[in-house]
Amino acid sequence: MTRHLFMVATCAREGRVAELHRWYDEQHIPDLLAVPGITGARRYSVTAIKLPQGVVPADALTIYDIDSDDPLAVMAELGRRTEAGVIRFTDALDRDKSVALIASPSP
Repeated sequence: MTRHLFMVATCAREGRVAELHRWYDEQHIPDLLAVPGITGARRYSVTAIKLPQGVVPADALTIYDIDSDDPLAVMAELGRRTEAGVIRFTDALDRDKSVALIASPSP
């Protein structure tokens, strides 16, 4: 089994950073840890050092551990749960400014 990292940098809507952090801690991280293959999560506050022009700095960075030989299958299950309403999002999250990446071990 291979370990991958699923990293999500998110921005809160204006004035709603505390609400975004509370949602992550109380709802979103537990919801994602219930997805088979997602085995751990860590959330960080972010301080931007250098950003390309026009890029908004993130308010939070969450790193999830995925233990699977097929991380895209894990993401597909996450998507199914989101579509079914099992995983819900807060409107404190500005989804248009979020960035999600999967990092895998280098060959």
